Formats: sequence, C-alpha cells, structure tokens
Amino acid sequence: MIDFGTVKDMKADHGRPFSAYVSTRWYRAPECVLRSGSYGPPSDIFAAGAIMAELYNLTPIFPGADEKDQMNAIFKIIGTPDEKYWKEGYRLASKLKYEF
Repeated sequence: MIDFGTVKDMKADHGRPFSAYVSTRWYRAPECVLRSGSYGPPSDIFAAGAIMAELYNLTPIFPGADEKDQMNAIFKIIGTPDEKYWKEGYRLASKLKYEF
C-alpha cells in the first residue's frame, strides 16, 4: 500500500519547510525518516525504487519496525553513507539520538 501524502506541486514555492512526518515508513527516503523538513524529487525516486524492489521481490526491501530500525534496514542494503558526504543526515540523526 502506498499513498501520495508527500506529493508537492513542482511549480510551488518550496522555500518553506515541508511536514516533518511522512507516512508509509517502509518507502520513506532516509532524510524523511530523519524528519528533515526539506525533501523533494530524490525522496520520491527513493520511494519509487523501494516500491519497484518490493514488486520484483514480492517482499518489502526495507521493512523497519520503527524509525531507527528503518534506517538500519536501509543501510543494511545500500550501505551507510560517510559523514563527509551526508553531513545533514548525521546532524539530523544526532538530533534524534541515532547512531549509524
């Protein structure tokens, strides 16, 4: 089951932050799991990829039980990004007291 809860008008002013909560945890991009207020097309592409992988494998690819488990499920498959390449992710994680 998917939803379109984070669909945004591409022509709208995106200077304002989006909602921190995005539903359907198993398909959320890491920045959404970490409650970033800034997300866009790459987050949608991540979700589409997760859905396509599920359709192909007939099982969810990132079935996290909660937000921390969700991040671990994602990084188990794609690897943990180096902090020098994803400073914002590490900043958000530390704010939520997550460790990668």
